[in-house]
Amino acid sequence: MQHENADKDPDLRKRSDAEADAALLPPKPKWWQARWVLRVSPLVAFVLLVLAGWAGLSLFNWWAGDGSDGAAAGAWASAFGATALAVASVWLAWQANVQAKEAAKDQEKRHKDELDRADARLSDELEAQRKHQQLMAISPIWVELVALATAYHQVSKVPEEVALDREEMQKEQDFITPEVLKPVQDAMLEWTDATTDFDVACSNALMMVTEEHTAKMVSELYVQFRVVQGEMGKVAAMALTQSTLDVQIARKSLDAKVEELRLKRRAVIRSAREHIVGEEWLDLSIDGVDPFDVGVGDAFKTPASSK
Repeated sequence: MQHENADKDPDLRKRSDAEADAALLPPKPKWWQARWVLRVSPLVAFVLLVLAGWAGLSLFNWWAGDGSDGAAAGAWASAFGATALAVASVWLAWQANVQAKEAAKDQEKRHKDELDRADARLSDELEAQRKHQQLMAISPIWVELVALATAYHQVSKVPEEVALDREEMQKEQDFITPEVLKPVQDAMLEWTDATTDFDVACSNALMMVTEEHTAKMVSELYVQFRVVQGEMGKVAAMALTQSTLDVQIARKSLDAKVEELRLKRRAVIRSAREHIVGEEWLDLSIDGVDPFDVGVGDAFKTPASSK
């Protein structure tokens, strides 16, 4: 019941946390264990021993009086005082040795604590640099993906146009001139430049990203890119031999694969935020518009696919 009240009441929860922290602290020393007492006590003991020797000497002189008995008593008193001084000196030396050892232990502990804090700071800095390097390796993918989307928007409609021109030329004559096929060749050169840059960006990210979840997302993105790259080559080849309808069907299938590539880009961004940055995913959509789709989603849509 007490635990339930502590969970509901913030004051009780704070008090329980304070009690738990107090239980971890060392016990409070007694008054005779205070540092000032330990420092003053050797001096007090020394003064008491000197006073005791002086009092003993005075007592023996008063009791023995003059003569040989007084001299003997004085000798005994002097011996007692010398012994007391020797004992006091040994005790003071022992106290000094103990204090020196305690000071050395305290200094060693402070030095160890400083080293531990320095190691912790260095570890935090290295971890921050490692995360920064991973994020910097992922960032070029977005730039190259926009370039790839732009190239796809321009190139994907060329095979259909070439297939249509080829069919019309075949109706008029039995042969096909090289000029009809040249647009496909030019389009594939442009597509190759864009895919090469994207391939390099993904390869760099695959080498630098060490976080498991994000590395997996980048790998899936790269695999999907290779699928799109291969399918684009097939569509371009179909424009040389297949009908316009077949090319349109193949291109629509390619549009679906390109859409999967765009969605995997979002998965990489989310994984990087959650597992590298260490923050929860935020829905930044405004009026149904996702900022992560702006500049990429529309570019991937060809005129035919948007109908």
